[in-house]
Amino acid sequence: RELLDDVVTVTNDEVRTAIKFLWNEKRIVPEPSGALGLAALLREDDPRHIEHAVVVMSGSNMDFSRLAALAS
Repeated sequence: RELLDDVVTVTNDEVRTAIKFLWNEKRIVPEPSGALGLAALLREDDPRHIEHAVVVMSGSNMDFSRLAALAS
């Protein structure tokens, strides 16, 4: 608690949007948990939106059979 400034939650739709963004812009297919940070940053209506940020993306544990579900 001493080191944590804030906690941001995102919806499944926001994670889906982040995955689609990464595919469309960089041809990267992250696993959903790897796109959580970007999902939070893509929220422009969030008053905490910042101009400069770093998102650490992790994982390559994507089940390609689930891609159709993410695309819808």
